[in-house]
Amino acid sequence: MAAVIITAVYTLIDVATLRRMWAYDKGDAIAWLTTFGAVLALGVEKGIMLGALIALALHLWQTSHPHIAIVGRLGDSEHFRNVLRYDVKTSPEVLAVRVDASLYFANAKYLENFLTQTIADRSEIKSVLLVCSAINLIDASALELLESLITDFRSLGIQFYFAEVKEPVMDKLNKIGFVDYVGRDSAEPTQRERFFLSTDIAMRELAEI
Repeated sequence: MAAVIITAVYTLIDVATLRRMWAYDKGDAIAWLTTFGAVLALGVEKGIMLGALIALALHLWQTSHPHIAIVGRLGDSEHFRNVLRYDVKTSPEVLAVRVDASLYFANAKYLENFLTQTIADRSEIKSVLLVCSAINLIDASALELLESLITDFRSLGIQFYFAEVKEPVMDKLNKIGFVDYVGRDSAEPTQRERFFLSTDIAMRELAEI
């Protein structure tokens, strides 16, 4: 009987898929293995429930540490890429940062730490440009943190700008007065545009590169 059960279960194990999954995303592979072990040890219902909880925890961990890239101009093109992956042109006075995730309560602090640490290491920065091409949502907690960052940076003489904000996100920012807030109390004699349609336009305006 044991041999029959083992043989039946063994045929359900797709080793090739597991290896491919491990190479692609170790988090998914760990969730798969944990769920498989939990089903064998605790039963189907408890095992699947535990697996779902682990998958949720891994998702929260991954989204709370989003990929953040400092970007620069690729040659003479309109494209901007990660400075760690491409030979790009940057400005010492403008920090252009792309966040590859929506901003919400779990990752807002991560962005704040990244910006403050980068600025602390580069005292020549006069402007911060947040490239929002991958941001589909900004929740209330992240919005509050952005307002706090903008205020803190102004006190240091650093201006905050946005580029490539998606229309649904911009609609919400307009609705609550955030766009107006970003433009208020500018340290510049004439207030500049704070939201740019593209990173290319923003960098030509802010850094002339």
